Amino acid sequence: MNLPPVHRIIHLALCTGPLAFLVVAHFTGPKNQTDPTIPYAAAALGCMAAGFAFFALRLFYKPVSREFADNVPAYFTAKVIQWSMVEGAALFNGVAYFLTGMELSAGFSVALLLVLFYLRPLESEVSGEK
Repeated sequence: MNLPPVHRIIHLALCTGPLAFLVVAHFTGPKNQTDPTIPYAAAALGCMAAGFAFFALRLFYKPVSREFADNVPAYFTAKVIQWSMVEGAALFNGVAYFLTGMELSAGFSVALLLVLFYLRPLESEVSGEK
C-alpha cells in the first residue's frame, strides 16, 4: 500500500517554511545584534532537536495491527511530532541568523533542513520494518 499524498504535501510544506524564511533573512533583516547568546542557544537547541528526531519515531509510534491502513493515522501523528521538532529548531536558527547575521545560525538552519528532508514519510516505517 502507499501513503496518502497528503503526508508528502505536509512534509514538503514543513520543509518549505524555514527554507523560505532563511532565504528572506539572508537578504533582509537587521543583523545588528552583537550578543552571541541567541545563536549559541539556537545551535544547542538544533543539536537536541536533531538528536530527538532520530529517536522520536521509536518513542511515539508502534504499529497497532498488521493492516497497513490501520497503522497510518498513528504513524502520521508520530511523524508530525518528529517533523515539528526539527522544523521549530530550523526556524529558530533562521531567526537567530536574521537577528545577528552569524553564519553559525544559518549553517545550523540548513543542516536541520537537510535532516528534515531526510525524515520524509516512508511506507516501510508504517509496517515497522525500519
